[in-house]
Parts: sequence; C-alpha cells; structure tokens
Amino acid sequence: SCCCLTQEWKWQEEARLLKMTLEERRKEYLGDYVALKTIPTWMEDLKSKSESDGESAKEDLQGKKSLSEKVSLYRGDITLLEVDAIVNAGRWLNVLCSCVLKILYSSVLQV
Repeated sequence: SCCCLTQEWKWQEEARLLKMTLEERRKEYLGDYVALKTIPTWMEDLKSKSESDGESAKEDLQGKKSLSEKVSLYRGDITLLEVDAIVNAGRWLNVLCSCVLKILYSSVLQV
C-alpha cells in the first residue's frame, strides 16, 4: 500500500543520507546554509564585544569551562542552519528559555 511505500522510502533515504560525508550532503542542499562552527559561542561573543568596546577581558574567563562556552545564540533564518533537525518546542519554549537563562546568568556571575 501507499503508506508502506512511503515508510520504506523514508528508511532508504535515511540510510543513504547517513552514509554520505558532509561534503556529499552539502552538494544536495537547495540553497545557502549556515554551518554551526561559524556561529560563536555565547562566551566568544561576549569576549569579542568586550574587546571591541576596549574593555579588558576578565583574567579567569580563559580557563573557566561553563555552559556559556557550549551555547550559541543565533539570530537569523533557522531553516538555513546546517543541522539534522529543527524542533519546535511550542508551549515548552517559555519554560526552556527561563531555565536556560537562569543557568547562563548564574554561569556568567560565577566568572
């Protein structure tokens, strides 16, 4: 039936994509993309802003491992991000944002 063919095609397509290298997958993109490695982490962004403002960076920022070195903030069209999936958190967005912000702010305040 139609449903089984669709499901079988999805599995075949998934297997095909998983076997591809990053360069091979990029050839199949329909347009521009934003690689995640080009998006600075929150800490890198803060450092570059403080340097451009002429402020000296805090000494202990360099050796400190924190969530702000793992999280990136992206402003733009998220459909251009080179990711495997984009998930809409819907009603959980407010809960997630408040939790993440609390963690990030506490991380920065500890530095």
